[in-house]
Amino acid sequence: MSITSGLTQTVSPTSPGGQSLAVNVTNVTHNFLLDKQGDTRAIEALHDVNLEVTDGQFVALVGPSGCGKTTLLNMVAGLLTPHTGTIDVLGQPPKSGRRDIAYMLARDALLPWRTAMENVMFGLEVRNINDRQWREERAREMLSLVGLEGFHDAYRTELSQGMRQRVALARTFALPSDVLLMDEPFGALDPQRKIQLGQVLLGLWEKEPRTILFVTHDLHEAIALADRVIVMNPRPGHIAEDVPIGLPRPRSIRDLQTDAEFHALYSRIWEVLNHD
Repeated sequence: MSITSGLTQTVSPTSPGGQSLAVNVTNVTHNFLLDKQGDTRAIEALHDVNLEVTDGQFVALVGPSGCGKTTLLNMVAGLLTPHTGTIDVLGQPPKSGRRDIAYMLARDALLPWRTAMENVMFGLEVRNINDRQWREERAREMLSLVGLEGFHDAYRTELSQGMRQRVALARTFALPSDVLLMDEPFGALDPQRKIQLGQVLLGLWEKEPRTILFVTHDLHEAIALADRVIVMNPRPGHIAEDVPIGLPRPRSIRDLQTDAEFHALYSRIWEVLNHD
């Protein structure tokens, strides 16, 4: 059973360069309504956002709290509808529950009454993948790839926070989805664990390429992982700059910590964040 088994095949639009577009955000503006003691006013969360993500790209969204990173991610997932503008994912408008999109949250959200193995299988069960043997094989493979071989029968309370995030990562990657949305999945981890999990994520992505939109506050993390870093600034949320990351792949996140080009990119993005 292939990674795309069970998906509805769609024809994606193309970029001006002829590449297939996985995500296409066009002139998106979004307001939230704030009701304070009967006085309702609109707060502009996003203003005129345009973003094209080609098939298989790893794109990181960075910026301070309140710049609309998660709002944009939720729109791509179909959980929010923009007030103006359009979004297409794999050639179709976003819709919650789509089988070709997977979403990994900041919290692991593991079911405490299920083992690590059963948690990884859960998403496949929800997707009505009825081949139990394939589900089990897929879950075992994913747990092994995230470094949790031998922990198949462990429950959530028996796992460290870093291990729980590994299970959540395995559960997300186990799904036959072409687009992965990741909202600060390693944000609660210490720097060492964050580097470890980032390297695990790169290994999974290199083995099974997907289009990834990755929200983070951590510039080091964004540069180390992504092909592009989208820098956003608030009041209202907008894209300040789209920074290509030309660091060669495959990457060692540890080695990048002493790489001159890595630090030059960090300085450039930091300047954009503090200038706009």
